[in-house]
Amino acid sequence: MKHKIIIGATEKSALRSVFIKPISMVLSLLYTPALLAYLGDEKYGVWATILSVISWVNYCDIGIGNGLRNILTVSLTEKNYERAKRTVSTAYICLTGISLFILAILLISIKLVNWNTLFNTDIDINVTLLISFVFICVNFVLALCNTLLYALQKSELVSLQSVFVQLINIISVYVLQRISSGNLVLLAITFGASSLLVYMSTTFNLLRNKKYLRPSFKCFDKKMVKDINQLGLKFFIAQISFVVLYTTDNIIVSKYFGAAQVTPFSLVDKVFNIGYSVFAAFLTPYWSKTTAELASHNFDGIRKYFRNLNILALFFSCGCIAVAFIFRTVVNAWLGKTIEFSNELIGVMCIYYCIYSFCGVSSPIINGLGAVNGVMLLGIFQGIVNIPLSIYLATDGGLGIVGVRFATLILVSIGAVYQFIYFYYTLNKLEKKETLRSGGLHE
Repeated sequence: MKHKIIIGATEKSALRSVFIKPISMVLSLLYTPALLAYLGDEKYGVWATILSVISWVNYCDIGIGNGLRNILTVSLTEKNYERAKRTVSTAYICLTGISLFILAILLISIKLVNWNTLFNTDIDINVTLLISFVFICVNFVLALCNTLLYALQKSELVSLQSVFVQLINIISVYVLQRISSGNLVLLAITFGASSLLVYMSTTFNLLRNKKYLRPSFKCFDKKMVKDINQLGLKFFIAQISFVVLYTTDNIIVSKYFGAAQVTPFSLVDKVFNIGYSVFAAFLTPYWSKTTAELASHNFDGIRKYFRNLNILALFFSCGCIAVAFIFRTVVNAWLGKTIEFSNELIGVMCIYYCIYSFCGVSSPIINGLGAVNGVMLLGIFQGIVNIPLSIYLATDGGLGIVGVRFATLILVSIGAVYQFIYFYYTLNKLEKKETLRSGGLHE
């Protein structure tokens, strides 16, 4: 009976996330042209590149968030609330320390690094970076509430948070349009404050209602640090590698082709990503769901999820292809202005998201199985190869900004095949191990 309750709750969570995502899509469709009109092409490209840089901080938790997610999911499934409280307390305290350390490094980097040269722009961005770094490090800790929601199998609330953040951001941009013109400093303040307010509200309400999740210095457990990091550190290495793979494209485009070229590149990426975010919302609960199923030894159920989600990815890919054919007409009408997009860039981005959707199916389920070693090795390979391959194809290969994403496409294609094979290898191995264990107990 418990098993059925877990499954039903997770499926409802996935469906609710999908229903919330269209709201997020509409807000994103309103936000992007408003932001582009406020900043202009070059400053929009600079801001997109800044977002790529500050997003790296989200992956610098040494895997604590992901390690917490798996351990907490099992603890809650087994109703071991005392262990859950120790795990949460340890994670919050460790993450606060890491956040302060990262902030110190980032503040020093503002003095030591010539960010304008790195971004290939004459726009003064030091104050904007300073404000963004402070906000992202504070939000870095507060965002741990998302991990708690995932473990509670309430991923729809994470999606709802995103909607509130977007709503505050879009209101802020319309206000900024009336009091200023292209001010990156004011944008950084409103952007950081929106997440801060939403995360603080969610954390307060969550911990008020779930006392066993309230962090406490008294419940800090050194042994839990090892348990969290033993799995989490592998997640961290994989994450850092994937950061290099997925978030350096804007920086490479800005460095070699100028900040203005980031605008068409990031806009094409954003259009396809809006659709992918709906697809990803449905996938998100399956990480914790897989962990819960593994604890119940329901291997057939995990296979069924994987098969059905890959069929869903196929339908999503068909949608991407349809969008590619009507891209210019729809996007220029959406933005209210004509921007030049090459057929090659649209085509490569379309194929990239088609293949990326199958990686999106494999990743949460493999992570839910705790099989991080293979993913970590894949991430290291992709992270090492991506930057030099992107630069080569874009410059010496003569492909321009298209070459930057084409390099990522090649590596994602390799990853999609690898992850598909690795999933079945891992699941069969775990099932065989459980069969031998069960046989030994019966004897």
